[in-house]
Amino acid sequence: MITRHWRAMASPVQWLIDSPSEPDWIDPLADHLQHLFDTVERHLSRFREDSEAVQLNRRLGDGVKVSPILYEALRLSHRAWRITQGLFDPRIITDLERLGYHGAAIPDSLTPSTDDWLTRCPRTATIRLRAPVDFGGIAKSLSRSW
Repeated sequence: MITRHWRAMASPVQWLIDSPSEPDWIDPLADHLQHLFDTVERHLSRFREDSEAVQLNRRLGDGVKVSPILYEALRLSHRAWRITQGLFDPRIITDLERLGYHGAAIPDSLTPSTDDWLTRCPRTATIRLRAPVDFGGIAKSLSRSW
């Protein structure tokens, strides 16, 4: 059994390949997968000052052109929010912050509104966010498919 493991997005990442020996492609694949997770974290983490998601959370109300991965995370989050009628809500960041699970600093006194919190323009990949968001599990799942 071949195993590789590391940490990304505050979670353990591990993969296993059932093989009696290590083929030549294992290390390049491991490097590629680690790079993939690092890329997703760099764009979507709320704990990194330099992440694109943190920068977007700090520009609420502005129209911002975003990367394809951030656009997709927002699209999926908004869709899940609509389909579940709000049971899934990426705006949980305000509750997480209030409970002491702090990430990079974002504006204070923000409360999720009940109206639509996201406007997207697919043609230009421009986003207007009206409440801060946290991608959590969606970011991790995007790492598997991005």
